Amino acid sequence: MEDVYHQKMGTVFKKKIKVDNADFTILEIQNWEYRIPDLNTKNSFEVSFHQMLDYNSLRSRLIITDSNNNPLEGTISIKKQETQWSFLPKNLWKPGEYVLHVNTRLEDPSGNNLNGLFDHKTGSLKYRKEGVVERIPFSIK
Repeated sequence: MEDVYHQKMGTVFKKKIKVDNADFTILEIQNWEYRIPDLNTKNSFEVSFHQMLDYNSLRSRLIITDSNNNPLEGTISIKKQETQWSFLPKNLWKPGEYVLHVNTRLEDPSGNNLNGLFDHKTGSLKYRKEGVVERIPFSIK
């Protein structure tokens, strides 16, 4: 085998690939569990999923805003083998209304997303457009 510069590989490289059954598990927001932090703390807001989701998708497809739709500053962590998303705020949680925004392109490692299965039948998607944002409101009192 050669690289893009037509140089032969210096050593033999082998990689085993295991193929498993197809994943036809539909992602459902209704199955998620939330841990809402206490007022005047810097505790994390956490979302737990019942299945592993794609790491890069989790980093970019969820955001928390305040009641004025301003994104909160903080740090995102992905834990428990991509089955938990955590947001640690920069500032204390103040009383008020917040929203977790979830882009429906959030997907699992197989490419199934909140809009439907990766290998979906024509016309079977939940939304006509890709990338719809679901809003999950929560309060801190």
